Amino acid sequence: MAGTAVLGRLTWQLAELVNDIAETPRVKTIVFDVPGWPGHRAGQHVDVRLTAEDGYQAERSYSIASAPDRTRVALTVQRLDDDPLGGGPEGADHHAAVVTVGAEQ
Repeated sequence: MAGTAVLGRLTWQLAELVNDIAETPRVKTIVFDVPGWPGHRAGQHVDVRLTAEDGYQAERSYSIASAPDRTRVALTVQRLDDDPLGGGPEGADHHAAVVTVGAEQ
């Protein structure tokens, strides 16, 4: 399809968590500021990589929940009880609890 090719190499970008919004007890919208963000179109997704202090890394792919913006990206995530990054019987939250507002990932 014309106009759909990705130009250049894709690279990881650091993002700062600037807001988290509890939508329901199990769903949260997390808003990142991404300097140099090239923008996005409706229906696009991003891959998010979280790195724990012990070096463990996990990647997840999320649909972008926000309208196109020059530096902000919002993702709406749901807690999964069997996710190694959160949930479970200890009551840990999903990714938004792993990353605090102001943290860079």
